[in-house]
Amino acid sequence: HYLCCNDYYHEWTKEEDKIIIEKVKELGSKWTKISKFLPGRTDIQIKGRWLKKLQLEKDINDNKEEVIIV
Repeated sequence: HYLCCNDYYHEWTKEEDKIIIEKVKELGSKWTKISKFLPGRTDIQIKGRWLKKLQLEKDINDNKEEVIIV
């Protein structure tokens, strides 16, 4: 894989996150197909964002469960 453009490190937007969530629901983990909806983002960037977002949500949910149990 390679860097496709100079915007490799620009911040993720809420709109991009929304598109990723919608497209994963629609297409599953077809990162290359999803990247066609996010110009300037590679399939690897999108997969990384998805996995990071999932991990963050899991951590938040785990913390909520701990608070409820205590």
